[in-house]
Amino acid sequence: MSGSKQTRIQYPSATGPYKVCLKNSVPWHGAPEARLHNSVGKSAVEGGKLFAFCEWAAERFPHAVLVVSDTLQRFNVMRETVADECLAASMCRNSGDERLRRNRVSISRLRNVEILRWDDALAKSDTGTALTRLVEHYDGDADFRNALDEWVERFCARLESRGAVSAETAKIARDYSRAFLMEELAVFSWLCKPAGVDVYPGTSMQEVFAALRVQEDEFFDAFRRDRLLNDYERNKAYSPLTFSAAA
Repeated sequence: MSGSKQTRIQYPSATGPYKVCLKNSVPWHGAPEARLHNSVGKSAVEGGKLFAFCEWAAERFPHAVLVVSDTLQRFNVMRETVADECLAASMCRNSGDERLRRNRVSISRLRNVEILRWDDALAKSDTGTALTRLVEHYDGDADFRNALDEWVERFCARLESRGAVSAETAKIARDYSRAFLMEELAVFSWLCKPAGVDVYPGTSMQEVFAALRVQEDEFFDAFRRDRLLNDYERNKAYSPLTFSAAA
């Protein structure tokens, strides 16, 4: 007699103009919460796409943490403009406020949602401690330093190919990009440690995570868990007569 087969759960179809598609295979069924990472620096990932993201998560997870990385984007604003860090952070905070207002209907679809703003993440003592630890590790571990620097170089090369970075501004672009990643990793070090799944609409940074997960110290536990990477595709069954992602 063959063994019993696991019942395949049939989830409701997406109702908006987009639907979520997963870019990698990471176990997520039965996770107690989903940490949904939303980059305010990516204006394309809101509206119908954010609605699809929230609708998808609401059907699959009993609790959601919507991570709004608004003031993290201050490094990009400083690279792109002459704004100092205080002004750049204020601009990004305002952008986060506006995004939450624009997408409040989509966000309301989430079950038991907790909204984590980046300023609140930075205010936690765990973040400061982790950032100090990561800076020390960057200085002392060649594998981590090389992995992170290679990621920064690839990112800045894409900026240069678009004309967004010149030869004169290349160094500052690298410095800001490195600071961005180090701060993001510092928050990940505690945010991604509890049971759950992290759904991330970006690149995997797998080389950076690989350089961290080999460390035996429990500080690096969060980097041993792979993130679930998502993207979007057009929903062919979408009907504009029955859909609204705006209040």
